[in-house]
Amino acid sequence: MTRLSIQELRSAYKSGSVLIDLRSQEEFTSGFVPGSIFFEQKQLKDYAPLFLKQGDQVVFIINPSDENSLESIIAKSGIKNQSSYFLAEGEGWRQPARFDLVIAVDAGEMSLDIKFDDNIVLADLRDASQFQEKHVAGSTSLPFAELTDVAQIADLDEEGTIYLYSDKTGDAVTAASLLKKHEIHNIRIVNGGWSAIDMEPSIEKVQPKNKSNGNGLK
Repeated sequence: MTRLSIQELRSAYKSGSVLIDLRSQEEFTSGFVPGSIFFEQKQLKDYAPLFLKQGDQVVFIINPSDENSLESIIAKSGIKNQSSYFLAEGEGWRQPARFDLVIAVDAGEMSLDIKFDDNIVLADLRDASQFQEKHVAGSTSLPFAELTDVAQIADLDEEGTIYLYSDKTGDAVTAASLLKKHEIHNIRIVNGGWSAIDMEPSIEKVQPKNKSNGNGLK
């Protein structure tokens, strides 16, 4: 598998290659190559096929510690696309002009913004069934898999601040990277995801009442 230089990485992206960043959440959110899609290694098998088309060329952005195991990681994921890789090492590639960021906030900060930001967009990435069971008042259900639909992405209000959360923080980071790839940048992810939000008493939730089972029992 071919290792690319930073110049070759940029050329590959300009020519239409898909950049997949396999570093940790912390490393990705603190600085990534614009246009990259974040995936946890354990997500690849289930999620990458949703976002890759036959014929796509893929460049994996990895830590040096994963160089020897990359081919095994790809094989386990079932990805058949032609691929190369870039090692995220040293300081030479860490120039601010080359980086984008993902901003993370806690549930308390989200609560304040709900109160004072009239243009806030709350996007719940959990399954629709989880959303129906309980969700934040005023939020929109946007199941993670639907982010493959460009029309769904376009429906998000680009003028407002978009808060992304799920029951898995990794899903929110991946969703943020996908939106940024589509030039939607006013995004926040919530540390701790739904669990943290559910425990925050100042955030209003909607929980449908239990239905009777036909015998008057609940």
